[in-house]
Amino acid sequence: LSAMTDAIEAHGGFVDKYIGDGIVAVFGAPLDDPQHATNAVRAALQCAEKLATLDRIQAAFGGSARQRIGLDLVL
Repeated sequence: LSAMTDAIEAHGGFVDKYIGDGIVAVFGAPLDDPQHATNAVRAALQCAEKLATLDRIQAAFGGSARQRIGLDLVL
């Protein structure tokens, strides 16, 4: 989870909560960020890249780690 949290925070998001092995993150609040949607997508793409890297180097994942990412835009 720390690798995903780092990606989220690097793109201006913050982690609201962890639910099991899931992360709920928020972009564009409480501080206004006109690029919040773009930053959320960039963070999601970086999370996918990080998981692919972890999957290749971590024998514990056995090459089968899966990830689902959902983005909800609220205007």
